[in-house]
Amino acid sequence: MNAGRSKKISILIVEDDRAASDLIRRMIAMQFPELIIYEAEDGVVGEELFHRHTPDIVITDVAMPYKDGIEMAKAVKSSRPGTRLIIISAHNDLFYLEQFKEIGIHCYLLKPLDLNELMTALQEYLEEIIAAEKPPAR
Repeated sequence: MNAGRSKKISILIVEDDRAASDLIRRMIAMQFPELIIYEAEDGVVGEELFHRHTPDIVITDVAMPYKDGIEMAKAVKSSRPGTRLIIISAHNDLFYLEQFKEIGIHCYLLKPLDLNELMTALQEYLEEIIAAEKPPAR
């Protein structure tokens, strides 16, 4: 998957529910073993890890202590607009959906999380990342 790429593709999971974070990490590691996975328990640590490792994809919960996923997503997008974000939340609220659109987030998954939907979204983002890095055909 990373042929010709100098840096491996990486993902940051930001989720305050330890069991949910562990499940997401294990599923991603099984399906995409070539990815580097970072984890954070809240938006503050998530933002710190983002700046330290600049992952290609960020998966974040919305409701978290210290800094919520929306504020962290804004910081991520303003720092590195090309970062792909997957938001997971129990809230199916127009207020949140409008904020996500404004930030530039296009993938919003509801809890309880359907892991097949998450894996499909990740696969699409990985394909986009790889396609964007391919040199143009002559």
